[in-house]
Amino acid sequence: MAKKKKVAGADIDWYLISIERLKQIGLVILLLILGGAGSVRTITTQLALSRKATVIAAANPRDHELLRELGATPIPYGERLVEHVREIAPRVDAVMDAAGRDALPAAIELAGGTERVITLSDPRAQELGVRLSAPTPDRAPRAVDEGMALLAAGALYMKQRRELPLREAAEAHRLLESGETHDKIVLSAP
Repeated sequence: MAKKKKVAGADIDWYLISIERLKQIGLVILLLILGGAGSVRTITTQLALSRKATVIAAANPRDHELLRELGATPIPYGERLVEHVREIAPRVDAVMDAAGRDALPAAIELAGGTERVITLSDPRAQELGVRLSAPTPDRAPRAVDEGMALLAAGALYMKQRRELPLREAAEAHRLLESGETHDKIVLSAP
């Protein structure tokens, strides 16, 4: 199993608000997460699994091992998204898109409409009739308390935070693009 990491601070807001928004759309038994290995999505995966949901996570194949360790069923992201999901199930109960990689039409098809699709990042959300979730505290009034309790109990895997000086921005970009790291990279100014 992936090493558990405790963190605190503003980053947790995105994770917790995402889960609160999923709760608002009702019972989810089979959840599809687009871009499943990102920081937000690894937390969403774990919280959904803790609520007895099954999670299919679309991600780059280099991230599939991590997703399996978390308990998700990984599939490749891309043009054959609908086909890959349908090899597992004919449809899903809900979709969370945090990748913003133009997969909302596939998400709508797989969820049987827009009502149970949430995106955190696709600018076409309004055009397609999908809810765009924003990280504002008023959207998840209980989320911080719930998340902090889970973090304090060591019940969540969080990406390690790796800090690099601003002068190494090119190296940070190279690491992220190459997939050599699962760390959350933060650039610090002197």
